[in-house]
Amino acid sequence: MQKIQHLKFNILLRSYIYINLLLFLCFISCEQSLEKPIAYGILSPTIITVTSQSYGKIYFFPVYVNEFIETGRIVALIDTSDLTKEKMKKLAQLEKFTTKMSNFFSNYALLQEQLENAYKDKKRIEFLFADNAATQREIDDINTRIELIKNQIKVLENSNSTIFNEIRYLEHEIKALEDLIAKCILKNPENGIVIKKFIQTDDTVQIDSPLYQLEDVNSMTIKAFVRNEHIKFINKYQKLKIKIKLKENNYLTTNGNVININDKTQKLPDELKNYIKNSDEFYPIEIKIEKSDKYLPNMIAEIYFIYKK
Repeated sequence: MQKIQHLKFNILLRSYIYINLLLFLCFISCEQSLEKPIAYGILSPTIITVTSQSYGKIYFFPVYVNEFIETGRIVALIDTSDLTKEKMKKLAQLEKFTTKMSNFFSNYALLQEQLENAYKDKKRIEFLFADNAATQREIDDINTRIELIKNQIKVLENSNSTIFNEIRYLEHEIKALEDLIAKCILKNPENGIVIKKFIQTDDTVQIDSPLYQLEDVNSMTIKAFVRNEHIKFINKYQKLKIKIKLKENNYLTTNGNVININDKTQKLPDELKNYIKNSDEFYPIEIKIEKSDKYLPNMIAEIYFIYKK
């Protein structure tokens, strides 16, 4: 009897293990089948356009096409003569207003002293008036004098407010000019190879004028196209899973960071129409990935959300 019970127990145990194994395999299979691309994209070099952060005449610009430039190298110097002249002009104006402020404090102290003496005279006259030793005219005169001094103080305070605002404005302008002068020494922002120049030595540039373009040697960019139902779950700087198609059924997997999200839809490029079988409009996003010798421009990338397990 015990042997029969033991045999039944073993059969039940094995059945339990098999069922759970089948459920586990089914779960894994379902999980993998649920992982579908949320977008497709096209791989391209990361192009950086370097712009001027100040304005003036370029008098030093040792940048050449196809040259590698490291991060932090000085690539341009802008003449600061005009900016320096403007700064000196503002400093002269500031000195003038500062002198006016000094005059204000001395005049203000003088009027305050006059007002204090006038109040003393008023008390003395009111005391004499109570003893019939002063007239009503004397009281009226001292009150008129007090009001006159008060009005003079009020006018002086109002003029001081204007001067103080001018001083603050000039200090702000001088600080902005100093920042522009500092930015006349332009440094290269990223390691890269120069692919295009927009200006030459002796050209005059404005703020945000393009100077040259670099191809980043450390990263590449994927322009991907996302459907409406997925774009609301994507944020700038978000990490996404990327599968880059090297050959048929041969992919390399990496991670990338979203660097730009376009809020206007675009039509799908022809290169991706074989992967997405509808003509909907999509939201373009840009994803930066680490560069590899195996990645080439125009390779197709599949984009996935990263799920935490």
